[in-house]
Amino acid sequence: MNLNDKLRKIRTEHSYTQQKIADYLEIERSTYAYYETGTTKPSILSLQKLSQLYGISLDALIADDGNENLLVASPQPSEADCAPVSRDEAEIIRIFRELSDEKKSAFLTFIKTFRN
Repeated sequence: MNLNDKLRKIRTEHSYTQQKIADYLEIERSTYAYYETGTTKPSILSLQKLSQLYGISLDALIADDGNENLLVASPQPSEADCAPVSRDEAEIIRIFRELSDEKKSAFLTFIKTFRN
């Protein structure tokens, strides 16, 4: 299965519209539609975001391996998973990426205490 067919299949399996995915990627709907028709190819950043959204590896997303059942087992993301990243969230990500592995672990432990 080629990339454009895979993008269409996985999107419909998750019951997302092209507009919802375009909003998530912060692109125009027509640009995303071109990805699904094979007119243009998504950037590596867009592919990374899609692999995270759908819960599959980037390799699995771009591989042309004929495995059509690969997409069915991916987890259902929440509505929040499909929302664009805010400036505050982007700042947290930027800071997190600059931390040492030890500090990343401590930060994750700390932030998990805020759940529920």
